[in-house]
Amino acid sequence: MSVIISDITDEKGREGMMSRYALRPEVSPDQIGSGTQLGRCRLDSRIGHGSMGVVWKAWHTTLDIPVAVKILHESHDAQERHRRRERFKLEAHIAARASHPNLVRVLDFGEEQGQAYLVMELVQGETLQTWLQRRAVFDERTSLKLA
Repeated sequence: MSVIISDITDEKGREGMMSRYALRPEVSPDQIGSGTQLGRCRLDSRIGHGSMGVVWKAWHTTLDIPVAVKILHESHDAQERHRRRERFKLEAHIAARASHPNLVRVLDFGEEQGQAYLVMELVQGETLQTWLQRRAVFDERTSLKLA
């Protein structure tokens, strides 16, 4: 069995910018604040970050449900930016077609004013990093399940 695990790091205790503004092309994911409308989602609080982007808890205004929104980090280099966007789109297309109880469902993918984002179901709980830190040693059975 293989499991796809995103490289999200816990962001508890960090506060994002609290201003409300429309997303502009020059705004990076790190500068986006609570209340920003991105597609059909209103961002609420930053819940993590990884090598590909920043993850926000958000409210899907059309479906009327809480969601997670992953916003792609931008690169200053045009070729790198294009490569990252293509990889991000590929991730969205593959994840949207995957169906398994241990995988997060992808609900939407889009670009707004030059900013690529991925909308996923919101899963409550601790991060993989926190879970691993609480367990210093794994028995053989658990290790095989994680592999």
